[in-house]
Amino acid sequence: MTGLSFFTGGLHCLEQYFDATLAQTIGMLLLLACLSLVIPTAAHSLGNTSPKGITQQSRGTAIIIMISYILWLLFQLKYNRELFDNPEKREKKKRKLTDQQRMKLEARQEVKRQLKRAWDAKINRANPPSTISITPVDSDVIASDSSDGPSDGEPDATLSYATCFITLIISTVLIAYNTELATRTIEGLLTDAGLSETFVGLIIIPLLNIDPMCISVANLDNVDLSISLTLERCMQTALMVVPFIVLLAWWMHIPEMNMEFDTFPVLALFASIIMVTYVVQQGKSNWLTGALLVKVYILIGLSSYYVGTAESIQ
Repeated sequence: MTGLSFFTGGLHCLEQYFDATLAQTIGMLLLLACLSLVIPTAAHSLGNTSPKGITQQSRGTAIIIMISYILWLLFQLKYNRELFDNPEKREKKKRKLTDQQRMKLEARQEVKRQLKRAWDAKINRANPPSTISITPVDSDVIASDSSDGPSDGEPDATLSYATCFITLIISTVLIAYNTELATRTIEGLLTDAGLSETFVGLIIIPLLNIDPMCISVANLDNVDLSISLTLERCMQTALMVVPFIVLLAWWMHIPEMNMEFDTFPVLALFASIIMVTYVVQQGKSNWLTGALLVKVYILIGLSSYYVGTAESIQ
């Protein structure tokens, strides 16, 4: 989704800029989480470590990863909050418009200004203008108007704590129910369609968790929010969910639950994280960058389709 966001956003702007500090920090934490999966897998595959040793190693690694997640929360929400509240902004590079496109844009912006003046006049109990004239406007004025936020007369959308809490509970129940249904149908999907567990785990199941909002906000040139909806969500899963499951299994006396995975998914994850971390180093993106990330996803999906079929597993 990060690649699609960069690609679609790059179609509207020559270059899009985002906070490089935030992206680099998320990339480093993703690499740390990936290393926590690579090391136990390599220890079992190359070091001939016993299953008991892998389990103990995974539990120690899970504690370290959970501490790293807590440090990230402190870094983001308390000690270095200014970096996220006031990120470094750079002027975006827009594509050149044709004369016809510029005239249409000028007309729309003039109509919006006239309607806003009419609304303000109505608020002040004044008579709104009877006619709206459309005249060409300088491009600098258009750029300044397009960057304005909502008008002062528009109320802010707010939700009460009770509404948020009830919505959270309902969403959690629905997600748990849908997850249970998806888990029950995986075995039938493997048998009927002849797909491998690797392909289903890497490609099919993540598609169910896609949030198209990251593409929408990238089209609005809010790449920071798009990265938060994609990379930061992956980081939270890797730094919080996976270690929490391992520690929960430790508490429930389930020794089989550890951080050892199959070699191919771990290597594919490690390579993709390195690629993403390298891409976000400069704090800017374009449509070609997004296309390259999408190609990496397609290559991983194509390879995982041929890694172990359902028949070979059985």
